[in-house]
Amino acid sequence: MMGGEEAKEVQGLSVKRPLQRSRARQECGGDFCLFTQPLSPLVPQPLRRHCRNRGAIMVVTLLALVLLASTVFYVFNVGQHLTQRIETQNAADATAVASAGAIARGFNTVAMNNVEAARLLALVNVLDAVPQAVAYTHEDQQAVLKALDRQLVAGVGPDAYVHEGLVLARDTVSRQVDMLAEVDVALNGSGYDVAAMTHFAAPDGSRGKLWEAIVGLGELSEATLSQLAVGVQSHAHTAARVNQMGDSASGGFALPLLAGDAMAVEQNDFEAFRGPVVDGLLPLEQDDKITNRGPFDVLFGWRIPVFDTTLRDRPVTLTQGFSLDTGVPTPPLTETESRTVTGYATWGTYRYIRGAAMRLGVGEGPSTGQYYPGALTFDPERPLVPSLWRRRIQFISDRKINALFPGTAPANVVRDPEWVTDFDTAAAIAQAGTPSVAYTLYVNFIYERRDVGGVQGTPELEGWGLSRLPGYRSLPPSARQVPYLWKDERIETSEDDQGVQTQAHQFLYAVFVGINVGQEVAVRNPNNFIGSERAALPGPVNFVKDEAPQRGDAALQVLGVAHRPKRAALWARAFDGTRPDADSVAVAQAHVFNNHSWDLWTQMWHAQLQPVEDLDDWARSLDDRPPSGSFPWLIEGDLNRVGDYLKAVAPWAPELLEH
Repeated sequence: MMGGEEAKEVQGLSVKRPLQRSRARQECGGDFCLFTQPLSPLVPQPLRRHCRNRGAIMVVTLLALVLLASTVFYVFNVGQHLTQRIETQNAADATAVASAGAIARGFNTVAMNNVEAARLLALVNVLDAVPQAVAYTHEDQQAVLKALDRQLVAGVGPDAYVHEGLVLARDTVSRQVDMLAEVDVALNGSGYDVAAMTHFAAPDGSRGKLWEAIVGLGELSEATLSQLAVGVQSHAHTAARVNQMGDSASGGFALPLLAGDAMAVEQNDFEAFRGPVVDGLLPLEQDDKITNRGPFDVLFGWRIPVFDTTLRDRPVTLTQGFSLDTGVPTPPLTETESRTVTGYATWGTYRYIRGAAMRLGVGEGPSTGQYYPGALTFDPERPLVPSLWRRRIQFISDRKINALFPGTAPANVVRDPEWVTDFDTAAAIAQAGTPSVAYTLYVNFIYERRDVGGVQGTPELEGWGLSRLPGYRSLPPSARQVPYLWKDERIETSEDDQGVQTQAHQFLYAVFVGINVGQEVAVRNPNNFIGSERAALPGPVNFVKDEAPQRGDAALQVLGVAHRPKRAALWARAFDGTRPDADSVAVAQAHVFNNHSWDLWTQMWHAQLQPVEDLDDWARSLDDRPPSGSFPWLIEGDLNRVGDYLKAVAPWAPELLEH
């Protein structure tokens, strides 16, 4: 029995032990152990040690994961804050440049308006002179054409080669008359009246278009300056937002908040336009040859150099000179050896535009003088050569601007051309003295023949033109070849190194055109305003005398401020919860300058970054700010926080700004 019980017990054990081991394995299965109750003493020791080791590793793993996640969060948040800081500083730089650039553009806009108004004031007078100048030039060239036709019928006497010049001249003048006739009809015979553009009070009672533009430019300058502060802050805010990746909570502004409002600028009276329009100088109280030279000298280069000229004799001998007084300049017997510029004078918009009108159709040439040399054939690029066009447009324009700025030209009258082309009739009128003769007109031809070593050359046509002589001028009968044609000669003799002598014979032929016995008529005045209207006209805008900001003045310094909230993307409460400053703030300073001329006429204002200075002064300037409604996009709370931050860091500004 003992053996059987033992076997039974053994058998019982053999049944129970596997069950206990199986339960232990089940409870310790997987990657961890759950101990809901103490293990049976029958569980083997190796199995107990296995369960304890697996639990310790998991605890360490969990702690490591938490630490790793915290490190990742920290690195990510620090990187994000650094990126935001860089973006904020870039935004501050952009804010400073944008706000200072808004001031520079405002100044340049005002300067451009001033210059354009001066141009329009000049254009009023020159453009209004064009219809009358066209009509008078047309009458002139008709008289010239008649004289050439008459001379071709009368002949040229023994010098047959002159016939060629007459034919060339006749062809050119005929084409000029046809062209001028079309323009004359368009400007004076079609019902169109340029006065609708040029007259202060147009014929229909309205304001001339150019005068409307002048008034509009003055209003634009006034609006530009009155809204300069708003424009500065708007550009600053936009630049800050754009450069901070469009963060809706970010912002920026420029200090001082009233930038532009306190600028020492004013609108001068209308008389201040005289200097820029007539002389190319700034108004008298603002002109300075060193610092305020104005745009006409600095930018446009409208200057006339004054030379100290050294002359030397030409290596020729004048054997015979011209004896006829035909208005043709005598070639000089001296040549320029050297010229040194000793100074210069500028000219204004009127002279520039008048010069452009004088060159229209005739090209470059002297603005005064009486002889206008022409090409041998008709030149499409200079279709009015030769003619009195240059003199006509200059003379009439000068009388008109004299009504705008009295004292710039003689009395406002012009001689209406009435040509007497018959020579005998002209002589009788001159002898009688009634009517009075204004001037006499001739067509001149210059031929040159070069005789070398006694061998006579062939005369060649060098040029032709018109000469306008005051009063009645009849050339000596002894010089007349045939009716209406006079001849004169000039001889220059020179000798080369081999002793070969050359004689240059210059032949001048003068064809009588006629005398002008027209009456003086008043030049119509496009500046037809009464005194009270003149006083109400807008003048140029410029800095106030003796109050204009100078280079380096605080009035032209701008501090750009950009800010955005410091917000950690991960675990924000733990990462940012204890920070004393809730915003990331950056500053940058820029200045507005003009390297060429310190005035509101020269459109060369620029903006440039510079080192930040006097941060504490900038911070205190936030206390003097306009009502919050002035710039609705700026939030009062943001301004307060940024102001407090700037004041707090101001004592350490020198150290902070070095990095």
